[in-house]
Amino acid sequence: MKTLLFLTFLVTNAYSKRVAIIGGGVSGTFVAKYLSDFDTNCTLSTVEIFDPLPIGEPVSVSTKPDFDWQGSRVSSLKLKDGTIVELGASVAFNGFRLVKNMIDADDSVEIGDAHNAGPTRTDDTTRDGIGIYNGNGVWSLLTSNTPSFLSALLLSWRYNIDLWTMSRASNIMQQGLERIHGWLNSTYPTTFFDSPDAMWNAAELLVPAHISFDDFLDALGLPRELQWWRRFLPYQGSLREELLTAINLCNYNQANSQVNGLVGVGSFVSAKVKLWSIIGGNTKIVKSAFQQAQNTSRAHCGKSGVVRHVPKQVTSVIADLESMELFSETESLGYYDVVVLAAPIQQSRMSFLIKSDKDSAVLHDMPLFGDSISMEEKETEDLQSLTPTKLPESISRPYTQVITTVISNATLEASHFLMQEHELPRGIYMTEKGREEEFGITAISQLTSDGVYKIFSGNVLEERTLSTLFGNGYVVEYTKVWGGQYGGATPDYRGEGASIKYTMYDSSSQVEGFRGSVLYYPNAIEASFACMELSAIGAKSVARLASRRLGMLVHQENLSDSIGNEL
Repeated sequence: MKTLLFLTFLVTNAYSKRVAIIGGGVSGTFVAKYLSDFDTNCTLSTVEIFDPLPIGEPVSVSTKPDFDWQGSRVSSLKLKDGTIVELGASVAFNGFRLVKNMIDADDSVEIGDAHNAGPTRTDDTTRDGIGIYNGNGVWSLLTSNTPSFLSALLLSWRYNIDLWTMSRASNIMQQGLERIHGWLNSTYPTTFFDSPDAMWNAAELLVPAHISFDDFLDALGLPRELQWWRRFLPYQGSLREELLTAINLCNYNQANSQVNGLVGVGSFVSAKVKLWSIIGGNTKIVKSAFQQAQNTSRAHCGKSGVVRHVPKQVTSVIADLESMELFSETESLGYYDVVVLAAPIQQSRMSFLIKSDKDSAVLHDMPLFGDSISMEEKETEDLQSLTPTKLPESISRPYTQVITTVISNATLEASHFLMQEHELPRGIYMTEKGREEEFGITAISQLTSDGVYKIFSGNVLEERTLSTLFGNGYVVEYTKVWGGQYGGATPDYRGEGASIKYTMYDSSSQVEGFRGSVLYYPNAIEASFACMELSAIGAKSVARLASRRLGMLVHQENLSDSIGNEL
């Protein structure tokens, strides 16, 4: 009888694989969807997404911010009147191929304008245009009450050759991303990238991924200050000091010297293309990806329940040679062949451990990202007291703090900006000087005609600051702080990218010739560039690696799919 049970275990383990995904955001749900796409032979018996929050549901104004675990790319807020506000800065355009493909596959998900407050909350009284503000009533750029074609002409005249240079650089980057999208649909061996750096290198984008945006602009020949001869022309400005700085402060709360070249060029793309957002909030794309994963798995295998959500917070991952066991505090959540950490490791609040091959009661810190075991064995019952081994510096430092303040029943004080009411733009974006003068604020956006505003800042705004900007009668609906020891909205790039592999730990590396459990990290891509589409690219890259390992994807020896021919 024991022999029969053992043989049954071997057969089940050989052909049915279990996957755990920690995090129910874009990375996690997209990984689940792509794994379901690849699992045409029903290799996967379980794909469980662990997240303490419901997948794809907006938070409400009654939700305590401390319990809002959503990332800044998919953090949607529902006001009492039903208005949806995207707490983060994430918008999209048609170049977001993976995100757009996910939307196109679901008729219930629709796209609208980039302000994301719903299709019925704007009218003729809603302001238009943007302004770049230097503080003290000085505006670098103002396009309010200006037709779109004239706004384009104003930008071209003000920034002339510099704007053309940046447009050319952004076109090259977009071409590189197009190649990457093509490779992600290939099964040729060289299109399976073990790290974002390998992908950037193949797409000829490695250099901008590892130098500051300032250095990248120097290489392009964009001047740091307005050239002397342009000072004799009317309405001339510095693209570098004005528009490029304002975009990066808004998107990342980091100046040109702090982000890398890839991030800076990617941010610029948002200034030259038509942007859109998801009606009802970015959380809808997360919910859709999860449901599509369930539907695809059901269609392939004829059964439900393979892909499911487990509302638990994972606190520890303990690996041996054959599997990984997940824990929520002291509760075991199960054993898995593949684990995907689909959340920033800095914010995961997790321990990563391996069992001693001599005594399973003895635990080592897990050697992450190829680190070697160099610590003394530790025996403990308190799993929370153990921390990971030394991490790459770029992923051990906290993310950049950003505060989103949402207010309603508000009227922006035009006099504060030395303007008339009708002159105010819909979006106000700060230069570095403007941020310094305006209480650390990086952006102010009017979302609805009846007084809903969203403000980005580096610190929590005091009541007197809000009163200065909005007078009396406004209502603070929600204050979201991305910061602290486990928080932050975007990676702290410090003027460079980082080289991190998608594989955090592979038990096969401990025994030659043995293929055991593996831990993947799609968020490795955020160390070089963070946005919704890059999260999707990281998710698909990891799903491809995992599917190849599990035998769900077979290499296609077709030269037409090779990177060499793509380039």
